[in-house]
Amino acid sequence: MVNVRKSADGQVRDQVIQVRVSAAEKAVVAGHAAAAGLAISEYVLSRALTAGEPVLTGEQRQLLQRCERQLQAAGNNLNQLTRDMNSAALGVGAMEPVTRERIASVVAEVAVMVDEMTTARLPVRQWLARRDGAVG
Repeated sequence: MVNVRKSADGQVRDQVIQVRVSAAEKAVVAGHAAAAGLAISEYVLSRALTAGEPVLTGEQRQLLQRCERQLQAAGNNLNQLTRDMNSAALGVGAMEPVTRERIASVVAEVAVMVDEMTTARLPVRQWLARRDGAVG
């Protein structure tokens, strides 16, 4: 009898594929799965279904999610600053020092997030370069 499982998206998984590997190969696959933050079966399935596309590690996914939240917060801050400036009918030259400091702070936060996202996206950019035959 086949053990029936459902995927996270509710898809019924009732088929089994078996693959024989050496102990060394299993260790390599297990290492890649652990680095990606996935179980071995999840890792192998994701690699097979994405035809070699890069798999972000759990740490990279968390970093991108954190950056997304931070960028949303920074966007909200910029919107609030813009609204404050428009409602007060202030021009850039007439801005209060506190407002200038807030804008500089938000811009600095965004610069840090862009650097973090660039680092996290590196495996994807490398894969795209290989796929497209570009040097990179």
